[in-house]
Amino acid sequence: MMGGDHSLAKRMTVAIWGIPLLVVCTLVGGLLFLALILTAHWLIVREFCRLAQKKGFPANPAIPTAFGSLLIIALYFEFWWAIPFLAALLLLTEVVRKDNQPFHRLGLYALSWLYISLFLSCMVLIRQHGGPRHLDGAVWILLMLTTTWICDTAAYWGGSKWGKSRLHSKASPNKTVAGFVFGAVAGLIWAAAWTQLPGIRYTVIDGIALGIIVGFVGQAGDLVESMYKRAADVKDSSDFLKGHGGVLDRFDSLLFASPVLLAYIILSGAWV
Repeated sequence: MMGGDHSLAKRMTVAIWGIPLLVVCTLVGGLLFLALILTAHWLIVREFCRLAQKKGFPANPAIPTAFGSLLIIALYFEFWWAIPFLAALLLLTEVVRKDNQPFHRLGLYALSWLYISLFLSCMVLIRQHGGPRHLDGAVWILLMLTTTWICDTAAYWGGSKWGKSRLHSKASPNKTVAGFVFGAVAGLIWAAAWTQLPGIRYTVIDGIALGIIVGFVGQAGDLVESMYKRAADVKDSSDFLKGHGGVLDRFDSLLFASPVLLAYIILSGAWV
């Protein structure tokens, strides 16, 4: 089998089991969706810490994984009071250490908490919208997922065909302005068209808003992750998903899009 065919086969294998898993967990919701997000969180934090380790930072994934997981669980059960309590405990973990690198370590922990744990918590909160058995939250999540896939595919295709001007050569030399525009427009069209399907109670405005969020904010998240990988001098965050890179590579756009989508749902009055 040729190298390209082998790579495509790997990508298809991951897609065959990965997409149904995401869809089923999203539709069922509740503790199953929480378990999915906690698993993704564990894998993403590990990958993120490995990137930091390549730059010489003291990055043990155990503590950010534990405290980040507790944050996600607390928000799932709406224990809002736990957030400052967990933050204080996280700071205290550094007091018992004998070395003297609190700024490096706590800075990394805080970044992991914000960039990974808090942003993934937003996906849990969106899915909980209307209650775990209510499908409103599931529709939002599935729409965000499919729009992200459409956006990524269109950005890759448009950039490969017509990409000349670099979008941000320092963060990601392979991303182009044409790819960004193709991705944003395709995401916008897909999200708006989704709202016209039978049984979907959201408006075209909701679809356009989500298309903008994924098309622009989501691609910004892709750029941020590319910045980290470029700093660590790696192509992918890991090879966990054969042919697709790491879990962080698959969630980079969702990490940025989720909090903005949650804000839109609340501020637009769609949160009931």
